[in-house]
Amino acid sequence: MKKIFPFFLIILFVACQNEPSFEGIWLGNAYEMDKEVYVPIPRLMIANKDGSFNAYTIDQADSNWTNWEIKNKTLQIDTTKFDSAFYSFDQESFTFNGPFKAFFQRLAQAKPIDIKQFEQHLIQNTWESEFDQIEFKSDTDVIIKNKQTGYIEKACWGITLAEGHTFLIKKGNHIDCTGNYRFPELVISTDETQFKVKRWQNDSWKTITYNKVKSTTSDFLSEDFQLCNPYLYRGNPLHRYYYKGTFYKGGIYTINKLLNQFYKVPLNAKESGLIKIEFIVNCQGIPGRFSMMQFDEDYQLKEFSTEISEQIFEFTKSLKDWNAGQNDKKEAIDTYRFLTFRIKHGQVVEIFP
Repeated sequence: MKKIFPFFLIILFVACQNEPSFEGIWLGNAYEMDKEVYVPIPRLMIANKDGSFNAYTIDQADSNWTNWEIKNKTLQIDTTKFDSAFYSFDQESFTFNGPFKAFFQRLAQAKPIDIKQFEQHLIQNTWESEFDQIEFKSDTDVIIKNKQTGYIEKACWGITLAEGHTFLIKKGNHIDCTGNYRFPELVISTDETQFKVKRWQNDSWKTITYNKVKSTTSDFLSEDFQLCNPYLYRGNPLHRYYYKGTFYKGGIYTINKLLNQFYKVPLNAKESGLIKIEFIVNCQGIPGRFSMMQFDEDYQLKEFSTEISEQIFEFTKSLKDWNAGQNDKKEAIDTYRFLTFRIKHGQVVEIFP
């Protein structure tokens, strides 16, 4: 027994040494809005050993410190308490289990990066990973092409040093550089032909390798339509069309009037049913990202003749006088809309939103 007791002391000591601590630097990764749908958390949390705590947007350091502690498995930050069901963490990651899960990554010791040299390598060059292709047009402008969807977006970029770590930041949109952060990228290595970052990609924290590539102008021909919010999601109640008051100037009356001038009933048309066109009206009142669904009179999927469906689709795309929706702060935002056309024997007899 005397020989076994010291052995248990050793096990207990090792277990205590390996127990994860909340102390450290945590990089915000993503909120989980829905299954496989994530939006960025561009924030850092710093929990120091002395109990001091700070959290701020990654490129906007904040000097307002508060305190943290974990007592009886309850995490307290300032005056807010989170019981053990609301959070979990290990040596590498931290999760808030709120209405939307929030994922954070513990940052290891920083690796020194020559920021000036890195900037020089990036500007006026095109870089490609397995997920996207990016072109740094100037010291502020970047064009991002999603290789999966083919969508091209304009944004702003910068390199930020925070808590000893180097981050590549992309934010803003085609209008300005305010807000709309993309997933923050921790720079881990760089040279003239390649750089590597760590960021949230799809559903986890990944190392992404970018290689310098040659590009042509056609690689980045930007569509006229641009989202103001790159993470607009139709399943998010805050983004659904009926919350925001997006409307066409003149209403359905004007849309009907324009349709009568545009639509030609095909000869001998006998088809009936509904055609639903869904699209997005961005914060400038510009429509885009059109899609179409077609139904018979029993709401079963069907295909109309192209003489009918293509006219309806092109007509909807031709409507340009949309008024952008607004959020609770009266700011213009992107919203989803749709128009449904009821067809009787080839004629449009009703349009409803």
